[in-house]
Amino acid sequence: KAETPTPIGHFAIAEKVLTPPSGFLGPVVIVTTGFSETLNEYAGGNGRFAMHGTSLPQLIGTRASHGCIRHSNASILRISRLVSPGTPITIRP
Repeated sequence: KAETPTPIGHFAIAEKVLTPPSGFLGPVVIVTTGFSETLNEYAGGNGRFAMHGTSLPQLIGTRASHGCIRHSNASILRISRLVSPGTPITIRP
């Protein structure tokens, strides 16, 4: 969303969290070391943004998140197999 943009810059993967495959966030959430510029916390967490799947694939590529990067469930599973904590990531405008 415009009021909760994805931070731009160099970050890393902090952790991978498995979720119920049919859940809103898809089968895995890949938490980054980057923090939201507008949220101090989200869903009980500390305001870090993440990459995750979705139960609403029609929202992929739209400005519908709280700063997270939404992927198809198949894509986030593939990404999850390729990264581990410490893997560097760059978010560009």
